[in-house]
Amino acid sequence: MIKRHIILSAFILLNVAVVQAQTSGLVKQMADADSIRLVAIFKDIHQNPELAFMETRTAGIIAREFKASGYEVITGIGNAGICWSAGRRGIVRSSGHG
Repeated sequence: MIKRHIILSAFILLNVAVVQAQTSGLVKQMADADSIRLVAIFKDIHQNPELAFMETRTAGIIAREFKASGYEVITGIGNAGICWSAGRRGIVRSSGHG
């Protein structure tokens, strides 16, 4: 019985590792395909620093990019916070202060 659980656990872990590797590869392909735009955003954000807890310009850039990618975005949380949702998956992320 224990041997069966070990084999099942190893099978599950192997499948998880394969899915993670595939996802990682897909994310890398997407980033490579969009690298010029992503580097421009990176440079823009870092060439225009904002004081801590007052990152309204940066939050606006992030919100704009998530909206353009089809995410539902809520802005104005605290001083510079945003939330976005991946829809039916229910994944929600937030960033900001306050």
